Amino acid sequence: MENFKKTVSPLLQETFANLEKLMPEIAEENQVKIRKISNLLQGRFEADYCRKVFNIVQAEYKILPGRNRAQLESRIMIHFKEQLTAGEASKILNIIVFNV
Repeated sequence: MENFKKTVSPLLQETFANLEKLMPEIAEENQVKIRKISNLLQGRFEADYCRKVFNIVQAEYKILPGRNRAQLESRIMIHFKEQLTAGEASKILNIIVFNV
């Protein structure tokens, strides 16, 4: 699994970077969401790490079969190394998916 992460994560980052170049309006909207996440976590994670998790969760939201709120919140907890409360994971999902 660790090897999978080392291969897939850079690929996702490159893919999202290219998409942001092609669609700057989406990039701006995503940056606002990433700042909200970073502010919510009050400096516990660097902004770049929040951006990486944002991209991964956004991709998971779009491609995971049978996804549901509990599954996505669980994925957020995993990506943030189990260092969030359930409420924070829920708020982050709201930011990413529902633009709240």
